[in-house]
Amino acid sequence: MTILGKNTRFHWLGLSAFHAETPGGKSILIDPWPTNPSAPESAKNISRVDLILVSVLELSLGGVLE
Repeated sequence: MTILGKNTRFHWLGLSAFHAETPGGKSILIDPWPTNPSAPESAKNISRVDLILVSVLELSLGGVLE
């Protein structure tokens, strides 16, 4: 079963953060930083997430674990 396909859409959320939407309707956050000042307004409107991938746990970024 392939989750990510050629029609997967990626949205940049500032720095190394991305939101991926798969053709099957899955929502994936990669290295999220909700309080990121460079994140676009659309980053605040993600209503559902199926999977969160974190490459480095940086507690000073806040938001995710608070």
